[in-house]
Amino acid sequence: MSWTFVRGVRWLAGLHADLSYTANRAPIQHLLREWRAQRRARRLLDDRLAAWRALPPEDQLGFIHPASPTKPPGWTLERYKETQRRRDGAN
Repeated sequence: MSWTFVRGVRWLAGLHADLSYTANRAPIQHLLREWRAQRRARRLLDDRLAAWRALPPEDQLGFIHPASPTKPPGWTLERYKETQRRRDGAN
């Protein structure tokens, strides 16, 4: 199976998800506008997630809130705040 095929299938799955979301929530006269807005939002989210995944693991921790169920063991509010201060350059 080629990567082009896989990318095409993913694109079609995203298109189907966006169209079904829009078709079920927008009035008929606003379908095209709402669909474009939904695609734009999905692309923005995908770009942000790709940027986060490109970070080294120790930098990714600074974005995980201590109340999150996916936090690593021992991840506390103090460590979260310390990591955010270091990341943002604040003292």
